[in-house]
Amino acid sequence: MVRLVPAMYVFGDSTLDVGNNNYLPGPNVPRANTPLNGVDFPGGARATGRFSNGYHVADFIAMRLGLKESPPAYLSLAPRPTALLLSALATGVSYASAGAGILDSTGT
Repeated sequence: MVRLVPAMYVFGDSTLDVGNNNYLPGPNVPRANTPLNGVDFPGGARATGRFSNGYHVADFIAMRLGLKESPPAYLSLAPRPTALLLSALATGVSYASAGAGILDSTGT
């Protein structure tokens, strides 16, 4: 498939999180780092940091746009500024984080 866009940037909550929460400190941070959360994802039953057992909506949109899958988690790249910059330019970055909310009542 032809790549229709140069990069994709994802904002959202647990439905689009690709592992950002695994890099957040604290014992009460929701994490999806169990093998069941990757059982249907390519590569077999390994923890993916996703709150799903396989692909999610952003992956399908990315594939329709000619990308392999949704972009990597921002926090997985943040400690390495060069990798972050290259990824942001080449494929994009995912800022989605489980528990994200815009209202005080969400507790996040």
